[in-house]
Amino acid sequence: MGRRRQIVTLVMLLITSFAAVIAATPATAATTGPFQIRVIGGGFQCLQPEGGNTLQGTRIVQTRCDRNNTAQHWMRAPVSGNVVHFVNIHSGLCLNAHGAAARETPVDQWPCNGISNENWEEGPDPGPEDFPPLFSRVSGTKSLCLDVPFSQETDGLAMWIHRCNNTSAQKIWISRLF
Repeated sequence: MGRRRQIVTLVMLLITSFAAVIAATPATAATTGPFQIRVIGGGFQCLQPEGGNTLQGTRIVQTRCDRNNTAQHWMRAPVSGNVVHFVNIHSGLCLNAHGAAARETPVDQWPCNGISNENWEEGPDPGPEDFPPLFSRVSGTKSLCLDVPFSQETDGLAMWIHRCNNTSAQKIWISRLF
């Protein structure tokens, strides 16, 4: 009887926790996922850890989109206001600017531990003819964006953050999967 009570209590705690997360999710994050992060300047390719790797420090690269590839599936985890962490469903790790708030800082996946390098903010919706940037909030800044180096369409190209410049290299489409 004691074991059953523990299980029921645990289930109720999980349901309550899930409900609290849903209630605390801002409107922009209401579509928490799963979704793909598509880079427009990279030929509408999708972001994933290189080779589908689950190790921390694995570079985030662009590759051909595949809805069935869980390495390309991401979720939003609300931080505060419009700031979120992007968590890779396959690895359970966060999209991370690996280094200082500087141009050409590489983007990789890292254990989600609440540091500012994991903070991202989607730009405002520019309307039906365009796509917003994805701001890196490393060190609290908002002057750096997720960027496709030189707008190359190379499969397997690693991402970086770069000074926000409103080019196609920084146009991001968060594409809901289901």
